[in-house]
Order: sequence, then structure tokens, then C-alpha cells
Amino acid sequence: MTRIRGTTQLTGLIGWPVDHSLSPPMHNAAFEALGLDWVYVAMPVRPESLERAVRGLTELGFRGFNVTIPHKEQVLALLDEVSAEARAIGAVNTVVIREGRTAGHNTDVDGFVTPMTVEAELNLDGNRAVILGAGGVSRAIAAGCARLGVVHLTLTDIDLPRAHRLRDDLRRLPACPEVTVVEAGSPALRAAVDGAALVANASPVGMKDPGQSPIALDWLHDGINVFDAVYTHGQTALVAEASRRGGAAIGGLRMLLHQGAKAFSLWTGHEPDVAVMNRALQEARHA
Repeated sequence: MTRIRGTTQLTGLIGWPVDHSLSPPMHNAAFEALGLDWVYVAMPVRPESLERAVRGLTELGFRGFNVTIPHKEQVLALLDEVSAEARAIGAVNTVVIREGRTAGHNTDVDGFVTPMTVEAELNLDGNRAVILGAGGVSRAIAAGCARLGVVHLTLTDIDLPRAHRLRDDLRRLPACPEVTVVEAGSPALRAAVDGAALVANASPVGMKDPGQSPIALDWLHDGINVFDAVYTHGQTALVAEASRRGGAAIGGLRMLLHQGAKAFSLWTGHEPDVAVMNRALQEARHA
């Protein structure tokens, strides 16, 4: 059990909402496993309160915090420093605070790349991918696809101008793939899925109802790989269908785990026990 003392170092999560988050049990288990006098808490922050919250956490002596929906893009302008990759992506999910200065990072990229390469052992070099959604997570997945050698990305979002902005921002990435924007639910999107090695869902579809899918399930071809950033349920319909069709099927818990491990090391300077973090996630999911 986490014990909070006068010496306890503070970290946490800001977003709106945050009551669904599994990050507190994951990080607190990792702190305890290493005997660190640290604690992680979830803090709901309304969009209009973001600037005051960042300033307040810094003044309160927090060592760092994670950033989730809807703040990942807006928080950049409020930080003292931003890593080159996070700046290119246009989104921050991890902030480190040292000597009153804030530094932004994007560990979601590691959260995407690690399960794709280390766990699923996928090679996407020279392939095509489709990303559903154009928010902060989409930006990290797109950067991860560029790292993995994907040559063409198709983007879509119900807010089509948002997808166009993401396409334009991705041009800042080293070795940026060719990027096409298509309308959600369109024949062009179906054709892109048909020619893709990977479909990544970075939209919130499936978060409240795991039976919902951002695309028709019969669009998926045999052997297609799926990455679904939704993690509030054990397995979404999209992940289940990809698994049935014989492709790699990776759910959002894997992204949460590996981005969290990277954030942990940035804050503390220690490598966490990933197995401990994973066990805490599984227990919290079934609680």
C-alpha cells in the first residue's frame, strides 16, 4: 500500500476526464516495487483551467505529470522546453519538472513502437498504414509509423480539417511518409484499409462500448494488423476481428504500459519493473 509522507515526491495525470485512468495503480505499483517514496494521482483539469493547472503543479513541487485528452496539443505552448520529437509531432503526453522548469516529451511513440516491434515482432518497413482519428495519440502513432519505415499513411477524422492539420504538421518529421487525408466512412477509406498492412484506431470509438468500431469490421482483410489505442475494455471489436483474421491485434493497454514505463524513467531516473506495471494494470482492469 502506498504511504504518503512529508517527503513523498508527487507525480500524476491531468486530463478531462480522468476517472477511467489505470495509470495510478500502474505507476504506484512500480514506485513501491523499487522502494521509491513517490506517488501518482489522477487530477481532472478542465480545458479552460489548463494553464493554471500547469503553473500550479510546478509551484506545488510536482516532479512531473502525464497529459491526456484533451490537453496533449494545447499544453505545448505552456512548457519551458519541448523535446525535438514532441515538437515535431505537435503533442506532449509527459512533462518532467526540474528546478521549476517544465520539459515536455512524447512517450506515446514508445508506447506504440515497443509492442509493435518487441511483442508482435512486426516489420512494417515499406508498407502502408491507416490511422483513424487525428488527435494527440494519432500524432504519436504517425511518428511511430515513420520510425518503423511506413511509406504511406492514410488519415481520417470526423473533423476533416483536423486531419489536414495533422498531415501538414507531420511534414516536420524526419523521413515523413507520404500522407493522404480521406473522409471517414468513405469508399476511399475502405480502399486504403484494403491496401494497408496496419490499421490504427486513435479515436475514442470503443471506449464506452467495446462493441463499437470506427470502421466496418468486414473491411478488414485476412492477415491485417490492428493497433487500437482504446484501453478501458479488455478487447475491442476491432482487435477481436483482427485476431480472428490472423493478424497482430494489439490493444491500448500495451501502449499505456510502455509509454508509462518510459515516463517513469524520465521522472525518476530508474528503469521500472515492467512486469510489475503490467500486473497492476491487469488487476485494475478487472477490479
